[in-house]
Amino acid sequence: MDYVWDLFNGPACHYGRFMEWSSVTDVIFNAGSNDWAGGSTIGANDSFSPDELYGVWNLIIQQLSTKYPKMRIYFVTNCVRYWSAITDEEFGGTYKNNKGVTLEDIVNDNIAICKKWSIPYYDLYHSIEIGR
Repeated sequence: MDYVWDLFNGPACHYGRFMEWSSVTDVIFNAGSNDWAGGSTIGANDSFSPDELYGVWNLIIQQLSTKYPKMRIYFVTNCVRYWSAITDEEFGGTYKNNKGVTLEDIVNDNIAICKKWSIPYYDLYHSIEIGR
């Protein structure tokens, strides 16, 4: 069974979405901010549960790598952002969602997945500074 993250409907995986990707040579993923804002469960690094952030990434990477072994996968992390409803003390990495997780936590977890699967990534969060 093939799973892929449903980018429009949140934390749900669907069967059969990896059709017609055979001509794709490179894929760049950027994800995590909606998962963070929505309070998705992060899960464990070795999870393959479609109900957890780690699990979904492991499923996607495993299945793309298996089905399309020549495809190159890359990742770009989220950048720091300013939430106007919060104070300056909560700018960027200190604001926590309803599960006590910061966006920086999500970024670091995405980096850990990239390292686990040897996926090249660009860390926007820690590399650039966005003005307020």
